[in-house]
Amino acid sequence: MVHFVNERLLAFVAWHGEIPPEARRVEDYRAREHAVDWIRKNIGIGIVHTYVIGFELGAQWWTLFAERVDRAAPSGAECWHIEAYDDRGCTWSRQYFFWPADRRWRHVLYLHNGDDSGRHPALQIDPDPLAGKRSGSLPRSISPK
Repeated sequence: MVHFVNERLLAFVAWHGEIPPEARRVEDYRAREHAVDWIRKNIGIGIVHTYVIGFELGAQWWTLFAERVDRAAPSGAECWHIEAYDDRGCTWSRQYFFWPADRRWRHVLYLHNGDDSGRHPALQIDPDPLAGKRSGSLPRSISPK
């Protein structure tokens, strides 16, 4: 089954976890009149990017820019470059693999850093929650990657 880009990006948003599930998508027709310049210029009829998707929740907003890239990938996977911005001025940029058959995303370093690598820190699973308490360091689930 073919999964279109929109479905891939929505699956990424759900897997990554930075954008709250209750945030609603900013559709193109609403973006053209949005109060925030960044959203008007990037999601509406402004700057052209490969793929852009935006979400808002009250005064908070998030935009994701995605581009499929040529890079060696595991069997059956595509490689994507994702760049994100939010209303607080935070930004990040990383590469991920997507397996269309499974609708599964993973950071390109998942084999080295674990399946949760590249996800929002609040969603990363700590295999040993007491490890951080024993060593005096932050638990892996809240440590920056």
